[in-house]
Amino acid sequence: MSNVININGTEHDFDELSDKAKVAYQQLLSISNQMRNLEIQLDQLAAARSVFEPILSEVIDAEIEDAEVVNA
Repeated sequence: MSNVININGTEHDFDELSDKAKVAYQQLLSISNQMRNLEIQLDQLAAARSVFEPILSEVIDAEIEDAEVVNA
């Protein structure tokens, strides 16, 4: 059974590629997977940031109000 891959719009039998081409293709697959994982992590971090930013603002505002009451 052949393992057909598509490179630049052209189909190639993976098993017929040179060892150098196989390594380059596998590296590109790995890089693409890593990039997708980093995009997911970035989305997760952005979501977490959107949760903690308002919490920080609320805490700072409450501390300022408390300091104003003490100093009044």
